Amino acid sequence: MNKKLIIGILTILLLGWIGLSSYWYSQRIKYNSYSQESRKESADLGEETTPISKPAFVVSDDESFSISNPNPIYFAVGRSGIHVPDTLTSAFAKLALFLLNNEDKSLNINGLYSKSEPSSERIGRERAESVRDYLVYNHRLDAESITLSAVEKEHVYTENNKTYGLVELFIHSTKTTDTLEEETEEITVTEITNELETNTDFPEEISISNSNNVDPSVLRKVKRKQTMYYPPRNFYVNSTRELDRYFNYLKKYFDQNPEGKIEITGYSDSELGASAAKKEGHEKAILVKKYLMEEHKINSKNLETSGSTRQAEQNSDMEKAKNRKVTFELIN
Repeated sequence: MNKKLIIGILTILLLGWIGLSSYWYSQRIKYNSYSQESRKESADLGEETTPISKPAFVVSDDESFSISNPNPIYFAVGRSGIHVPDTLTSAFAKLALFLLNNEDKSLNINGLYSKSEPSSERIGRERAESVRDYLVYNHRLDAESITLSAVEKEHVYTENNKTYGLVELFIHSTKTTDTLEEETEEITVTEITNELETNTDFPEEISISNSNNVDPSVLRKVKRKQTMYYPPRNFYVNSTRELDRYFNYLKKYFDQNPEGKIEITGYSDSELGASAAKKEGHEKAILVKKYLMEEHKINSKNLETSGSTRQAEQNSDMEKAKNRKVTFELIN
C-alpha cells in the first residue's frame, strides 16, 4: 500500500480519536458539574446553600413496613441504567416479599432528574422504569401494579461520575376492606398467562392432547409455559402466589394423568462457557424439582430437569436479571 495513503489513514484515525475523546471529556465535565452550577446560581442570588449529603435507600408504607439502607441505588451520571449495590439486594427481596404478600398495597416509583440533564424528564421516567424492571425480573412483581412518575429535583448527589438516590419509592394502599372481602381465590386463565403473552421468548400455547381424560379446566391452566426469576447470588425458589397456584394445578394434572411430564429448565446469569452455564442451570432446575416434590408432593417421575446454554447479553444488571430464570414446560 502507498506509504502516503497509510500515513493519511492513520492521521484521520488519530484526529477522529482526539475529537471523540474531547467530546467525551467535555460531556463528563458538563454532567458532573450540573448540580454544582445550580448551587452556584443560588449563591449568586443571595440564597443560602447547604451541602448535599449522600441519600439513603428508604421505603415505607407508613404503617408496619419500613426499610432503610445507607447504600442507595446509583446511576452513571446522565444515564438511566440502574446499578444495585450488593448490600441492597436483600432490601429489594424484602420489599418484593411484602408486596407479594399484601395485595392491597401498590408501589409508586419516582424517577428523579435535574433540568440541567439532557432529556431531563424522559431520563427521570427511564430511571423509574429501570427500578420497576429490576423488581419484575428479579422478584416477579406485576409490572401493572407499579406506577411510575418523573420528578424534577433541584440538586442531586454526584460522586466519582455516579449519581446516587435518583429514585423515590412509596408504598400505597389500593384496596378497601370491602373490596378485599369480595375477592376470591379462584385464578383465571388470564391471570396465569398475562405476563407470558407479552414474552416473545415463548410460544403462546403448548399443544397437549387430552387423551387421558384430564379435567379440561386443569389442563387449560397447566399447558402454558411459566417462568420463575430468581435473585442474584444466593439461589432460592422464588415462588409467588401465582406460581404456587400453577404448581397446585400441576399436582391435580399428574394425579389425573400419572404418565404426564413437565420439563424444568434452569438458566444461568454467570458469564460462563456453554458447558459450565448448562451445568449451573441444571443445578438450579434440580433444586426446583426438589421443592416441587417436598412442598407440592409431585412425583419425581413427572419432573424432568435440564440446563440451558442460552444466554442473553449481560452488559447491565437488567440484562443479567433476564438470564436468572427457571422455566416450566408441560411436555406430556
